[in-house]
Amino acid sequence: MLRFFKSILYLTLMLFVYNCGTKVSNTKIPVSTKSAVADNLLQEAMQLNSISKWHEAKEKLLKAIEIDENFGFAYMVLSTFGTNTVTETDTYYEKALSLKD
Repeated sequence: MLRFFKSILYLTLMLFVYNCGTKVSNTKIPVSTKSAVADNLLQEAMQLNSISKWHEAKEKLLKAIEIDENFGFAYMVLSTFGTNTVTETDTYYEKALSLKD
Protein backbone atom coordinates (compact mmCIF):
# COMPACT_ATOMS: atom_id res chain seq x y z
CA MET A 1 0.00 0.00 0.00
CA LEU A 2 2.87 2.37 0.81
CA ARG A 3 4.35 1.69 -2.63
CA PHE A 4 1.02 2.72 -4.19
CA PHE A 5 1.04 6.05 -2.37
CA LYS A 6 4.69 6.68 -3.25
CA SER A 7 3.90 6.02 -6.91
CA ILE A 8 0.88 8.31 -6.82
CA LEU A 9 2.89 11.02 -5.05
CA TYR A 10 5.67 10.76 -7.62
CA LEU A 11 3.23 10.94 -10.52
CA THR A 12 1.36 13.84 -8.94
CA LEU A 13 4.57 15.78 -8.45
CA MET A 14 5.65 15.03 -12.00
CA LEU A 15 2.31 16.22 -13.37
CA PHE A 16 2.47 19.33 -11.19
CA VAL A 17 5.92 20.22 -12.48
CA TYR A 18 4.79 19.47 -16.03
CA ASN A 19 1.81 21.82 -15.64
CA CYS A 20 3.59 24.72 -13.91
CA GLY A 21 4.27 26.74 -17.03
CA THR A 22 1.97 29.49 -18.21
CA LYS A 23 2.61 28.69 -21.84
CA VAL A 24 2.05 25.44 -23.65
CA SER A 25 5.23 23.41 -23.44
CA ASN A 26 6.68 21.51 -26.35
CA THR A 27 8.74 19.38 -23.99
CA LYS A 28 7.93 15.71 -24.38
CA ILE A 29 7.76 13.44 -21.37
CA PRO A 30 10.03 10.39 -21.62
CA VAL A 31 7.83 7.34 -22.00
CA SER A 32 7.95 3.56 -22.07
CA THR A 33 6.68 2.93 -25.59
CA LYS A 34 8.36 2.48 -28.92
CA SER A 35 5.18 3.47 -30.76
CA ALA A 36 5.31 7.05 -32.01
CA VAL A 37 1.51 7.07 -32.29
CA ALA A 38 1.02 5.93 -28.67
CA ASP A 39 3.63 8.47 -27.53
CA ASN A 40 1.81 11.28 -29.37
CA LEU A 41 -1.50 10.22 -27.83
CA LEU A 42 0.07 10.38 -24.36
CA GLN A 43 1.47 13.85 -25.04
CA GLU A 44 -1.96 15.01 -26.26
CA ALA A 45 -3.58 13.49 -23.18
CA MET A 46 -1.19 15.35 -20.90
CA GLN A 47 -2.04 18.63 -22.64
CA LEU A 48 -5.77 17.94 -22.34
CA ASN A 49 -5.36 17.00 -18.68
CA SER A 50 -3.57 20.29 -18.02
CA ILE A 51 -6.63 22.23 -19.21
CA SER A 52 -9.09 20.06 -17.25
CA LYS A 53 -10.38 18.05 -20.22
CA TRP A 54 -10.11 14.79 -18.30
CA HIS A 55 -12.61 12.77 -20.29
CA GLU A 56 -10.85 13.57 -23.58
CA ALA A 57 -7.46 12.91 -21.97
CA LYS A 58 -8.62 9.51 -20.75
CA GLU A 59 -9.89 8.62 -24.24
CA LYS A 60 -6.46 9.43 -25.70
CA LEU A 61 -4.74 7.25 -23.10
CA LEU A 62 -7.11 4.36 -23.75
CA LYS A 63 -6.29 4.62 -27.47
CA ALA A 64 -2.58 4.65 -26.60
CA ILE A 65 -2.83 1.39 -24.66
CA GLU A 66 -4.85 -0.15 -27.48
CA ILE A 67 -1.87 0.54 -29.73
CA ASP A 68 0.75 -0.56 -27.19
CA GLU A 69 -0.64 -2.82 -24.47
CA ASN A 70 2.73 -2.71 -22.68
CA PHE A 71 2.72 1.09 -22.28
CA GLY A 72 3.24 1.16 -18.51
CA PHE A 73 3.38 4.92 -18.11
CA ALA A 74 -0.01 5.32 -19.81
CA TYR A 75 -1.51 2.80 -17.37
CA MET A 76 0.04 4.68 -14.44
CA VAL A 77 -1.44 7.98 -15.62
CA LEU A 78 -4.81 6.31 -16.21
CA SER A 79 -4.79 5.06 -12.61
CA THR A 80 -4.80 8.66 -11.32
CA PHE A 81 -8.03 9.89 -12.93
CA GLY A 82 -10.60 10.87 -10.33
CA THR A 83 -13.42 9.82 -12.65
CA ASN A 84 -12.35 6.16 -12.46
CA THR A 85 -14.20 3.57 -10.49
CA VAL A 86 -12.19 1.89 -7.74
CA THR A 87 -11.93 -1.21 -9.93
CA GLU A 88 -10.60 0.80 -12.88
CA THR A 89 -8.01 2.53 -10.72
CA ASP A 90 -6.82 -0.77 -9.25
CA THR A 91 -6.73 -2.45 -12.67
CA TYR A 92 -4.69 0.32 -14.30
CA TYR A 93 -2.32 0.54 -11.33
CA GLU A 94 -1.73 -3.22 -11.15
CA LYS A 95 -1.10 -3.34 -14.91
CA ALA A 96 1.41 -0.49 -14.63
CA LEU A 97 3.22 -2.29 -11.82
CA SER A 98 3.28 -5.55 -13.76
CA LEU A 99 5.06 -3.78 -16.64
CA LYS A 100 7.69 -2.16 -14.43
CA ASP A 101 11.16 -3.17 -15.63
